[in-house]
Amino acid sequence: MSEDSRVKLGLIFLIILFSSSFAYFPGTAEALVLRLAPPVKSPMPVLAPRVTISVSDLPRSQTVVSGTAQFHFASYLLDTTRSDDDVRFINFPAAFITHENSIPTNLTSCQLYDGARSVTTGNNAVNPVSAASSTVFTFDGNGLIVPRGGVKKIDLKCNIAGGSTGVYSWGFDISANPRVVGVSLNIPAEVTKNPSSGQRMTVLPGGKYVVIDDSSPSYRIVNAAATGVELLRLRFAAFDENIAIQRVSFQLSGFASNTPVDLVSSEVKLYDGITRIGTAQFTANGDYATSTLLSNFIVPKDGFRTMIIKGDIAAIGTSGPLFMSGDFLKVDYDGDANGINGGNYGIGVSSGTTISPTSSDTSVQGVRLMKAYPEFTKLSVPSNILTNGDNSYPLYRFSIKAKAGDVHIFKLSFNVSETRSTGPAPTHATTSKYSLYSYTDSAYSVPDMSAPGNSTLPGLINGGQCYGNGDGVGLNNHIGLGGSTTEIEIISSSGCSTATTTYRIPSGVSRYLELRANVKDVEAVSGVQDSIEIRLLGDSAFPISHQCGSNMKGDMGFSGVLNAGGICSGADSGVNADQNDDFIWSPGSLKALPGLFDVDFTNGYMAPGLPADYMAPEIFTSAN
Repeated sequence: MSEDSRVKLGLIFLIILFSSSFAYFPGTAEALVLRLAPPVKSPMPVLAPRVTISVSDLPRSQTVVSGTAQFHFASYLLDTTRSDDDVRFINFPAAFITHENSIPTNLTSCQLYDGARSVTTGNNAVNPVSAASSTVFTFDGNGLIVPRGGVKKIDLKCNIAGGSTGVYSWGFDISANPRVVGVSLNIPAEVTKNPSSGQRMTVLPGGKYVVIDDSSPSYRIVNAAATGVELLRLRFAAFDENIAIQRVSFQLSGFASNTPVDLVSSEVKLYDGITRIGTAQFTANGDYATSTLLSNFIVPKDGFRTMIIKGDIAAIGTSGPLFMSGDFLKVDYDGDANGINGGNYGIGVSSGTTISPTSSDTSVQGVRLMKAYPEFTKLSVPSNILTNGDNSYPLYRFSIKAKAGDVHIFKLSFNVSETRSTGPAPTHATTSKYSLYSYTDSAYSVPDMSAPGNSTLPGLINGGQCYGNGDGVGLNNHIGLGGSTTEIEIISSSGCSTATTTYRIPSGVSRYLELRANVKDVEAVSGVQDSIEIRLLGDSAFPISHQCGSNMKGDMGFSGVLNAGGICSGADSGVNADQNDDFIWSPGSLKALPGLFDVDFTNGYMAPGLPADYMAPEIFTSAN
């Protein structure tokens, strides 16, 4: 090989060492062709940062009270679903708008939040001095990073000055220019703007609240010396902010029928559930009371809370404090006594303002105070087959229990319906000699030997088997049905036309009563059927025509018999003269054994277990 050839080969070798590509063609060394090429590189993509800014339609326009800290005025949506890169917000220009000549400086320490975390703290919080289309918020640190491919929500919140008013909104203006860059190359982002003025928020100086009856208990009889009796239930509803109720005012309604003495210490107690939160006392025998300052009774904004008012009932007896039964205790909310000096008021938790309610008086049904009272229970009869017999089987059964003291029975009334006959040549069964018996056991096997008519028959309440038909005097009636409805009055007596006593049921004791009658002329022809219907009657209202003369006090009356012991004139008077006179009884308030002329009787209105019209009927049908 010549020297020139060796030189060329050396050069080729060196070129091969430093070349990224070459081509070799066979032939002489001179035929070697070398092609040099640059290294091949992958193309570098362009990362375009993009973001769309919108104002959320939440929160909705609403009212808010002054003094609220970090109230949520607006939310912004930062959408990077079209972005190739994460974006970094250095600042954010929000549009601050005041309406109706509102003062901009009422809002302070405005901040942007990423979730629960403020991202514009310290000096980066904004205190607006004027409305502006670009109120600029600078983010803490290196800015707010919004990852590509999603939507980030940031919230704008401000403090509201106490005692202020106004209408404000925060939005986003088309002219705003936020500083936004891509995270990877730090190049400006493409910003799409959806302008909006945001939702109006109305600032009020304070909230408000109302008070209404929250299903207070219905009318009922309550015994003397009962404790923890629920008298009233109030619902407090707050608007615009949480409100801490401070005081509540009450009044006794129907002044002539009750007195503060009805309550132990003339006091009611206020409860939040089972927790006692205050008291209210009717001082100096007055009919109005305002509670003590309440403990932690806070009504939530746009919510409600129930307060229960209870009282302990005073005792009735010869030594007082109450001397007769019948008081009608009604404790109501007093909607006229408002303000920090008048009674009802609360304090706004956010605004700190004193707030008076806008509510009317309530009107509860009340409780009737009795030293004792009867409790009725309907019991079944052994059979409902109508047959002939002389007081041989029960037509009606029920029990009476004396609650909280002895109960004294003067009169019980039954309704016996007409006979309904079917088939050819219908006839009517007849009944007579109605007799009411009392037993000491539920098996009706042991007659009560203390019954007033016991000398006639064991356990008999109406002595001589006498009964009335509406005139209030025991008569020796033998009333046949005769196709008409008949009212049967059973009066406690030792004999006919001698109603001078009552039938006593001792405290805590039940007596089991049974009505019987003589039944005859029950149809015996096949295909002909007789039936009768019997009911124990109740009273639909408290008596109102049971008193006469200025010497009668309270709401009780005497039983109602002829002459009434000279108290009233007329043949029919007392409770028995009232339209509602089907059950007449006494709680024994004045003496252990009340006389018929004692002003200590009432009717059966709302006696537990005794309906206002009648107890469930018994229907007897002949077997044919």
